[in-house]
Amino acid sequence: MIWVHSARGGQVIIAPASGARQAAVRIANRKKVRLMPRRGIYLVGSVPLSSAAEVFETVGGLFGSRIRRIPDGETGARSDWITHLEALFRDNPDFERSNEMFSVHASAPKRQRYRLKAGRTPHDVRFGNLGYADNARAAYREFVRLREIGKIAAGTRLQVDLVPAHSVLWLFVVEEQQLALDPVYNAAVAREIDAIAASIPHRDLAIQFDIASAVFARLERGEQRVRANRGANARSFQLDHRGPRQPRSIRYRAAVSLLLR
Repeated sequence: MIWVHSARGGQVIIAPASGARQAAVRIANRKKVRLMPRRGIYLVGSVPLSSAAEVFETVGGLFGSRIRRIPDGETGARSDWITHLEALFRDNPDFERSNEMFSVHASAPKRQRYRLKAGRTPHDVRFGNLGYADNARAAYREFVRLREIGKIAAGTRLQVDLVPAHSVLWLFVVEEQQLALDPVYNAAVAREIDAIAASIPHRDLAIQFDIASAVFARLERGEQRVRANRGANARSFQLDHRGPRQPRSIRYRAAVSLLLR
C-alpha cells in the first residue's frame, strides 16, 4: 500500500489489487482526487505496480499537473525497499556474516547482520555499483517517452529516491561498525548522484533522500542517547557532495528531498 500525501493535507490511497477490484480502486481514487482541493501531491516512493512505465502512466493519468515529481515506483526487486542491497555485503570480500540478528520492528523478520572480516578496517572497504544510476537512466527513458505522448504533464520531473548510509547499515551491519562505515557508504551514494546528474538534465530531475527510518531509529533509542550523540547523529545524516557535475543550486526540503535546478 502507498500513501499519497497532498502538499497541504489530504490523502489518497493506491492499494494493490487485480481484475475488477483493481478497476474499482482506480475509479474510487479518481473520485477522491476530484473531491480534494486543488493542491500539490507528493508521492513518497514505492508504488505497487509492475513497472516504471505503468507507474508513470497511472500516476500521470490520475494526478496530471498536480504532481510535480514522479518516482519510478521502485518496482521489481526494489519493491521491498532496501532489502535487495544485501548483495553489497553478502558478495563483498571485506564482510562476513555475524551472529548478530536484527529486526526493524517487532513483527518484521529477523536478519543476520554482517561484520568486517578480521584484519579489515573501514578504510579497506569500497562499495561498488549501488544501482541507483542504472535504474534512474532506464526510468528516464520511459519517463521521456510517456511525457512526449502526453501521458505525463509538461514540467514534471523524474524523482529518484536514494537511501543514505544510516538505514542501509542499520539493516545489514553490526551495531558497533555502523558509524565508521557511514562515510564509506555515503561516498558510494555520492558517486551515484554524480552519475545520475551527468545522465539526466537537471530540469527533469529531483532527488529524494529516504531518512525517515534513520530519524525514528534514534528517537526510539531514547532522547537521552540522541542528545548525547547529537554530533554523531548530524554527521551520519550529512552527505557532503561537492562533485564537479553538481548543479548551481541545491534545495533541501525538510531533510527529505532535493531538487536539481
